[in-house]
Amino acid sequence: MTYVMSREHRCALLAEAERAELIELADACIADGARVRVLVGPEVGCVTAQVREP
Repeated sequence: MTYVMSREHRCALLAEAERAELIELADACIADGARVRVLVGPEVGCVTAQVREP
């Protein structure tokens, strides 16, 4: 059985990640030479934001 991660779960994981971790992950994805695809595009009402709780 394949686990499909929900949008809420993906967003929660990204919100918890540190900036350096995200940059390292993005660099690794690009460096392997594989074609990069956007699986889920932005939707109307989608706002890119970074929120950090104290």
